[in-house]
Amino acid sequence: MSKGQVLITGIGVVTKHGDLEHTWTAAEMRHTKPAPARASRGYQLENYQVLELQIETGQETVPGIDDNTDPTVRHAVVAGGRAAADAGLAAKQIDKFRAGVFVGSSRGTEWTRTRYQESLAKGESLPEDACLRTMFSAAAVALGNRLGFRGPNITHSSTCASSALAIIVACQYLKAGLIDVAVAGGTESCLTPAYIRQTATLGILSRTVCRPFDVARDGTWLGEGAAFFILESREHAVRRGAKAKAILAGASTACDGAVKGNDRRGETLEWTIRDAITNAGLVPSAISSISAHAPGTRIGDALEARALQRVFAENLSRIQVNSLKPVTGHCVGASASIETALTIHGMSKGLFLPTAMTENVDPSLHLNVPLVPEPLRGDAILKTCSGLGGIHSALVLTYPD
Repeated sequence: MSKGQVLITGIGVVTKHGDLEHTWTAAEMRHTKPAPARASRGYQLENYQVLELQIETGQETVPGIDDNTDPTVRHAVVAGGRAAADAGLAAKQIDKFRAGVFVGSSRGTEWTRTRYQESLAKGESLPEDACLRTMFSAAAVALGNRLGFRGPNITHSSTCASSALAIIVACQYLKAGLIDVAVAGGTESCLTPAYIRQTATLGILSRTVCRPFDVARDGTWLGEGAAFFILESREHAVRRGAKAKAILAGASTACDGAVKGNDRRGETLEWTIRDAITNAGLVPSAISSISAHAPGTRIGDALEARALQRVFAENLSRIQVNSLKPVTGHCVGASASIETALTIHGMSKGLFLPTAMTENVDPSLHLNVPLVPEPLRGDAILKTCSGLGGIHSALVLTYPD
């Protein structure tokens, strides 16, 4: 391992299926149980398929988290705590002022704001701490308190790319020597009637099945959850004897300002992918597997395929490509971190996850999309992410030495 590397030493996940291992098993078995959006947390939702986190955060008791805590905050605290435990990170091992918190969330405390708006409409009073419970940074502050991290505490809201941006900025802080360790990732719980209606008006929700890359794809499923990573400088990880799960070798982000998150030609995503690979000190031919954003929409999957075709050219046919959204749902700001967590877990198992629900891969996309688990190939994996507003991100992961 060379100086300046950013190591991933811990992973924590919470999804509809449970923790990281349970979510991995669901993805490996192509198992998913979407349900019609229905009365949820006291609200009647729209008639679309969603993957709602019914189990909340399990039986874990977390100081400072109560029944009125927004689920986005609760998911972050539990997933972040799991990441720290997975990394074996103890408070005595860190300088708390050189430990940062980087949280991505597109909608923040959506459920709490919804409840308070309804309370005001009924003429009811709000609790004294309503302002604290509804702030976008509530999850980051709560997670910092949970882990005792007192360094930079930053919340990123960049639509579906939010968690990718949180990871990228944490990496930049580490490489600049501003911090030694970070907890970074994303959290989301925004399946409110208003948000479902907003996304439905964009025409991106499926009323049938989320099947990325399929000839019959017609949209995505919304989901919720969180995934966080413990990122460390090489020096810090070595000093405390931590074992790396992966190296965050390269990353990049760019924005084309497109209304629906794409420029139809995929040029900005193409540039982002190329830049991330270059930042990793690699060339496109070094990439062997891709965890794609691929929400299952007609336009979104096609533009991503076009970008991949231009970057990898004739090598694309040998590269494994998947989308994990049929299993996790499109978790909006948390989607990139959840899918990255599953990808890294696959590195430890030597397996590449299939794209669940997909049956007939669209030949016009020219992609190699496994429909069953396959041995993971090569040494470098690309994770792509695209969000509304044209925000694109890419991460390059490699095996630790």
